Amino acid sequence: MDTFSLYVQFIISGLTMGAIYAMVGIGFSFIYRVTTVLNFAQGEFLMLGGMVAITMTSVLGTSLISALILAILAVTLTGMLFHLGAIRVLGKAEPVRMILITIAGSMFLQGVAYLIWGTDDYKLPALVKAGTINIFGAAVNSQVIPVFIAAILISFILKIFFDKTIWGKASTSCAESREASLLLGINVDRMGMLSFAMSAGIGAIGGILIAPISLMQYQKGVPLAIKGIAGAVIGGLGNIWGALIGGLILGLAEALSAGVIASYMTDVVVFVILMLVLFIRPEGLLKSKL
Repeated sequence: MDTFSLYVQFIISGLTMGAIYAMVGIGFSFIYRVTTVLNFAQGEFLMLGGMVAITMTSVLGTSLISALILAILAVTLTGMLFHLGAIRVLGKAEPVRMILITIAGSMFLQGVAYLIWGTDDYKLPALVKAGTINIFGAAVNSQVIPVFIAAILISFILKIFFDKTIWGKASTSCAESREASLLLGINVDRMGMLSFAMSAGIGAIGGILIAPISLMQYQKGVPLAIKGIAGAVIGGLGNIWGALIGGLILGLAEALSAGVIASYMTDVVVFVILMLVLFIRPEGLLKSKL
């Protein structure tokens, strides 16, 4: 493989991981935009989506399409129950307290996953049967195509949701002022539950799409959540397009730093990028709105 093809390989690998980080960051930004809650359990929603889909296909013998639908529904329900059992009970608590609650929720979901699936690694059957694709001499796994499509499509759908639907506009007003939203007759708790349900569903889609690419296990959500949150912060908290762009930037930075410098430098490079953005543009690369 020549130098040009090698760099193409690095870029494609980086964009693949970046799209995965973006899926987590989009769900994270969606919840923050509606509730101003920093949900550190978003990575567990992704992990559960992949694990449930794998279980449905390998253990129960469900068709792949049915398994995907049921996994998304199951994780969406989990997001709703998480809101009912923790976030809604606390109401509008202090930000630090809410962060601790979501971290505790992340640990709880990880523990449940450990009890169900143990420490083994699992993999979902291929969603795309095309195998590898050659692009400028670089071999590309065809499974990455649905990841890119889903990340972009979800961003467009959420833009329409916030800009064109009454539910989206009501959700945005809840983040602006909880008290004013209540006076306008908006059910703030219902909007919060909707945000957690939708973000959990987005996370489940991400987990399902990456399960054929990389092995899935009960601890998979934590590192992806950290990178997804970092991408959301770089792009601008609450901005869906910002989460997409931030995730792609992180993925490219990781891949290029691993290929050009050394693999152990990837986290250092990501940290430097995050710090530079926070120092130069604390609100993120894009504004807080879509």
